[in-house]
Amino acid sequence: SGGSLDSVLHTLIVEKFMAASSIITVSSGGEYVVRVSGVNPQLVDFMKKPLSPITTLVLAASAMVLGKPLKLVREEVRGATLEVAMGVAG
Repeated sequence: SGGSLDSVLHTLIVEKFMAASSIITVSSGGEYVVRVSGVNPQLVDFMKKPLSPITTLVLAASAMVLGKPLKLVREEVRGATLEVAMGVAG
C-alpha cells in the first residue's frame, strides 16, 4: 500500500507539508505510536487544541496505509513534539 507507515508519514508531513523535521513510528500489541518532532513553529499553536491538524493527518494516512480503521488513543504535546497513539478500532 505505497510503502511503510513510517516512510509514508515522513513523505507527507516532513517532505510535502514541511510540518515537522522528523517522524518516528513504533508499533506494539496493536497500538501504533507516532512521534512528530521539530514541528514547524507556525503550527505549534494548532497542536494545543484537541485533534490538531497534524493528528488528523497522522490518523487518516495511517488508516490508509495499514488498511484498518484506527481510533485515537492518546494525543500528547510537549513543546514542538507531538505524540499520537492509535489503536485498531472495532
